[in-house]
Amino acid sequence: MHLLWVCMIACIVVLQPNGAVALARDNGQKALQDPAQPAVRSLHRGPAANAAPCSTASGCSETALATANQNPNFVRKLITYARKLISDISQSDILFGTSSLADDIRASSSAQSYHPDEGSSSNSADSGVNGGLRSPQLPTLSDEGSGMVWNGKGVAPIVKSSSNASSAAENSSSTLTIRSQAVARTKSTAITYMVVFQDAVPTTKIEQLCSSADANYGFTCTQIFTKTFKGFSTTTTQDQLQVFLTAVGGMVQYAREDEAIQLQTVSVESLTVKSVGEAESAGLWGLDRIDQKALTRDYLYHYSYVGTGVHVYTVDTGINPYHEEFYDSSGNSRVSTAYSYDTTEYNDCNGHGTHITGTMAGLHFGIAKDATIHSVRVMDCDGEGAMSDIVTGLEWILENLELPAVVLMSIGGDATLLLDQACEALVTAGATVVVAAGNDDEDACLLSPARDAAVITVAAINKEDEMPSFSDGGVCVDVLGPGYQVLSAYYGSDTGTSVLSGTSMAAPHLAGIAALYLEAYPSAAAYQVRASILSSATWGAVAADELYTDTPNAIGNSLLVDPLVTLCVSSGADYVNITESNARDPIFMTVALASKPTGVVTVTITTVDSADRLSVPQGNQVLTFTSSNYATAQPVMLTVVRNRPAGWDQFDLDFYVSAPKTSAIDNSHHKMVVFDTRLVPGDTATFPALITEIPFTGTGDTTYFADDYTITTCTDSSGVSETIGSPDYVYAFQPLEAVTVNISLCESSFDTKLILFEETTNSSDLTLLSCNDDGCDTQSWLQVMHTTCTLHRHYTHTTCILNRHYMHITRTLHTP
Repeated sequence: MHLLWVCMIACIVVLQPNGAVALARDNGQKALQDPAQPAVRSLHRGPAANAAPCSTASGCSETALATANQNPNFVRKLITYARKLISDISQSDILFGTSSLADDIRASSSAQSYHPDEGSSSNSADSGVNGGLRSPQLPTLSDEGSGMVWNGKGVAPIVKSSSNASSAAENSSSTLTIRSQAVARTKSTAITYMVVFQDAVPTTKIEQLCSSADANYGFTCTQIFTKTFKGFSTTTTQDQLQVFLTAVGGMVQYAREDEAIQLQTVSVESLTVKSVGEAESAGLWGLDRIDQKALTRDYLYHYSYVGTGVHVYTVDTGINPYHEEFYDSSGNSRVSTAYSYDTTEYNDCNGHGTHITGTMAGLHFGIAKDATIHSVRVMDCDGEGAMSDIVTGLEWILENLELPAVVLMSIGGDATLLLDQACEALVTAGATVVVAAGNDDEDACLLSPARDAAVITVAAINKEDEMPSFSDGGVCVDVLGPGYQVLSAYYGSDTGTSVLSGTSMAAPHLAGIAALYLEAYPSAAAYQVRASILSSATWGAVAADELYTDTPNAIGNSLLVDPLVTLCVSSGADYVNITESNARDPIFMTVALASKPTGVVTVTITTVDSADRLSVPQGNQVLTFTSSNYATAQPVMLTVVRNRPAGWDQFDLDFYVSAPKTSAIDNSHHKMVVFDTRLVPGDTATFPALITEIPFTGTGDTTYFADDYTITTCTDSSGVSETIGSPDYVYAFQPLEAVTVNISLCESSFDTKLILFEETTNSSDLTLLSCNDDGCDTQSWLQVMHTTCTLHRHYTHTTCILNRHYMHITRTLHTP
């Protein structure tokens, strides 16, 4: 068997019937393809590593597809950005003549190897009721800052901060204007940069570069990062940094100018000790709201757990460790002032950090009343901070993390990949991260880390179950929490209190609830914490006209009463895992009520997935339970009807519970996470995107793809070989007759490389036939003759069978 592979980078590829076969690769950085993402990283919210996927023995039959079943620890290249709404400009077209098959490689099945029934009976859920997901649009560096400074071919760009729009306009050929809630920090005139290396660069190499940076480049490395990303921070001039970037070439993905961040609280009302008694019942309304479903309150806080054994980390202005709210029953403070960006001050001199910690874990004002508290001080006495200080604080947490853990971040700013990545690293390490949505009455998807799918994003409600006018909202919000006129601890004395408003006050309510769940289930992963919070939430309490568009109508509830028990039949797990092995056969799960109801209970099942990849057959969409069969598990069959979109690893199954005579569970939603661990077509030669006929046209990008095929013998016009870490995209084509193939990337706005392979036995046996770099300016072009062969067998999947010829075209996107 002879198989032809083509690897391409950031390009348009043209294959004509009289043309040739080529392979394209990215010659330089993947800077515009979400370079903050490592090539291989565990997916956030992933299930436990020892969890089993569906198997034949339990009803989920195996089918021989192109690749082996993936281990559900999800150590894969793709990171979830299903909820992000930032447009991706890093796209490239592949054109084989003028075929009508001009489909999006990421979303369509025209160039994919597996074509299940395209019909789907699943319904898109109403996001205002059960929390919907929009179609994923993957974030890139073009989504942030005020623009970029391009430093030449093969050299990493510099992303300018939001407060430097004018300087960016002077230096960047593609300046972007993005709304910013950041405030320029005027306390220092020095410019701080975060330098992000390719994931393939060893940490030892970065350390070597830092050790000689002062002598060679005129700056010193302030901090070397290994947990949140690979790289370092430094304070230097742009000219000095450009000299360094030019010297190291493709080892660096990009450099990010530091971003200033300012705390935002909507209102502050300081209380004296005398007035606390009068205000306490009103100021602690949040505790009263989260322990019941109805708005009518009993002015009591009911709880079964206090967060014992759980470690909570407050990333903020610090904490007043001597406040009476933070002492245990033995008279010892539960607060460890573990880290501060400013080693001269570890305690809170602003009040914000103490206040939110009091709500999360205070003895009287809080929820997790016995949790161990860690103060991570990243902002100053004026509530000002820098992105670099926040990321450094998160790096410290990762180096010293104690599980089970909740990380509270009532801070945020403009979209920043570095901050998103740092939060993802925390979740991958086992922590649950809870963040504030923001106080600008805008879409939370515009902000980091609120937009990130790895975190639990919290918007605010007031005492009347309305979203205050200041609260951000939208599809990136997970849940609502009390955030208006909240009473809690304050700095200045061991009894200080204040009333604050903002989503900063809403987030600690949910962080406290997360700590309660982790006390009960200390080994739970972040996805399980989120599912439990959503499944036990109070749904539908906020009037539609009081809800920000597309915000889930769910208020966090601390009693954590889940109405249902759902399990995957094959694994007994509380999630569904779509794999290569089970995708072509029904996947079975079971549903039962968690407690005996009064009267009839109906459960309606829908998928919350814009890609509509999973269908619930009509006969399984509604289940009925009574007091006599409530504990009997009813089977549900799921059918996979779509391929996996690139960069989108998970979505929810939503179970709407209607129980008119059982108020505790009536009008509730149970969430079951579905993980999609199948390969994305075009990821590797094992699972390429198939070109079924020519002429052919397709569009796609390599945002979440890795460098699988590094060819150092193919150099550009200056003799430079391709950069390690440049991602690639694989296409395969089988000519049925003798053919000369032209593959052209000349229309691409990106630097590209084409490489052609032939496969003789299997996808691991590739022979390099030809390559081209800079065949037309910085783009690539190839022509090759290929003779026909006998088509012995034909399959619809990607496994290469006897005597079958394929052209495999692998492309990777590149910096324009």
